[in-house]
Amino acid sequence: MFVRVGQFLKGKNLVLALIAISLVFNFNVVADSNTPPTKPALIGVASGKTNTTYTFTALATDPDEDQIKYAFSFGDNTDLVFSDFLTSGTAYTVSHSWDSPGLYTVKVNVKDKQNFFSDTAEATVLINAKFVGFLGYVIDSDDDGVYDQFYSNSTGKITSIERFDIYLIDVDNDGEYDYRYNTSNGDIQSLKVGGSIEGDKESTSEYGFWIPLMFFGILLVIVIMFFILTFKTRKSIEKEKEPTTDFSFLQDKKKSVEEQTFYVNELKSDFDKVVSEKETRVEKSKNLQDIEKYIDEL
Repeated sequence: MFVRVGQFLKGKNLVLALIAISLVFNFNVVADSNTPPTKPALIGVASGKTNTTYTFTALATDPDEDQIKYAFSFGDNTDLVFSDFLTSGTAYTVSHSWDSPGLYTVKVNVKDKQNFFSDTAEATVLINAKFVGFLGYVIDSDDDGVYDQFYSNSTGKITSIERFDIYLIDVDNDGEYDYRYNTSNGDIQSLKVGGSIEGDKESTSEYGFWIPLMFFGILLVIVIMFFILTFKTRKSIEKEKEPTTDFSFLQDKKKSVEEQTFYVNELKSDFDKVVSEKETRVEKSKNLQDIEKYIDEL
């Protein structure tokens, strides 16, 4: 065997062998020096409705300026969507719609001409659904604007929910409601005694916390007002029972009587003057009558 190899390496065959080895070596060096494309930036909607088309755009570059090819998946068992090989730094846009409500993950990665792949970019899309903190998400299964199902992160199951003013949710699928959820402000409150949780925004139900506090405050104000009124009433009663030592009111009454007496005396004096004047006039009248009678007798 070694003799045959030695014969093969003689003359022209030796040259061909060296060329083959050189090509293999150079190929490995080029392959090892290739850099994969960058992780693509992915832009698209975060929520939507069933049977509605939405667009998603990805953008990546290749450090070696190789052409790149995009591959999209939409988490609903539909076929992958591929682009052609494009110039590095060229964005690629796809359109997609979902038939069923739920939570879907859109994924995209890129490969170059050397078959080197980028990291995968991902984005979650809620279709006819809405997150309930870290508990899971509610689902509008019939697209009527009212959530009627709940997916639990803890059990991985979908249960029905009830809606009154807010939504009642059974997280552990035991037939009992565990939380109530307000979609208008994102508040989540535990229905278990003394329990409350925080959601994505670290918000708890303001009613669950403030109502007991407000009740306690009102009760405290009522108690304080009761003691104040009781104290004032007691003071008033004690003051009425104390004998008075202030006789200034008698002096005021005396002064008032004296003033009234003065006015009465003044009126009496004026009356006496009037009477006196009238008597004088009457007397003069009598004298005049006597004079006239005397003259008549003459």
